[in-house]
Amino acid sequence: MAESGMALKYWANAVQTIVYVQNFIPFLQQPKTIPAETWFGKQQDISHLRPFRSTAYTHIPQDLNLHKFSARSVQVLLLGYFGHDGYKLLDKSTGAVFRS
Repeated sequence: MAESGMALKYWANAVQTIVYVQNFIPFLQQPKTIPAETWFGKQQDISHLRPFRSTAYTHIPQDLNLHKFSARSVQVLLLGYFGHDGYKLLDKSTGAVFRS
């Protein structure tokens, strides 16, 4: 986290992401199962996992576009997860954290 250049206020997001990802890493005692599979009783999909602080692009809603040549997406950083269906993203230009 110190080497990434992120502000200290995002440490909580980093810890939440670490805990979330650790639920998809196998146990030492049971190397063929992961904690999420044991908890939910079914095989888990890990295709949604991305590296912390990786670059992402999020869609700008159509009603916010002022011109037909306006940008359709904005570059953001991944801060965490909202389960399998959402990402916690940081817009570096405004400092806003949102779900997408």
